[in-house]
Amino acid sequence: MTKHNCIICKKEFARRGEKSKTAKFCSLKCKGVSQIGNTPNWLKTYIKKSKKPENYLACEECGKEFYVSPTKRGNRKFCSRQCHKKNGHMGENVSGAKHWNWKGGRSLVGGYVYILKKDHPFANKAGRVMEHRLVMEKYLGRYLNSNEEVHHADQDKENNNINNLSIMIKKAHYGKVKCPHCEKSFSLK
Repeated sequence: MTKHNCIICKKEFARRGEKSKTAKFCSLKCKGVSQIGNTPNWLKTYIKKSKKPENYLACEECGKEFYVSPTKRGNRKFCSRQCHKKNGHMGENVSGAKHWNWKGGRSLVGGYVYILKKDHPFANKAGRVMEHRLVMEKYLGRYLNSNEEVHHADQDKENNNINNLSIMIKKAHYGKVKCPHCEKSFSLK
């Protein structure tokens, strides 16, 4: 039998068996408090009496101090859902650079890099255009025609350096090609 202190209520308790080395909570109630983050009133008064500064964090939105269970201390930044929403981490109206998962308008779909350009005449429904087409259009100084395609010389779809790109007509881009190394024929798609 080993003795431990509960990380929630600090009460001493004993455990035996295989869980005796890793026990953290004196009861299921304390375990529930650590998992959910809801603090019962009896525990709030206990914590206020103990005045442990490490149990409190300042809300990033309103600055109000709030209690965080020891197991959730690293993840919490806001005192409530309202503050979380005000900060722009939740809600339907958050998009673009204000969104928490913004990656600068670049996304990878099917191996190709797409750039967010809603004003482009050939943008898809999501307002995105393939980056290699944008690079070629900038190099040529005009929009590409619908029968023109951009070919990656090294077959790496993410390498959109202008030296790696060449413009082709659709009929020439697709078809049988013979490998110079192994002399096998394959089709480009």
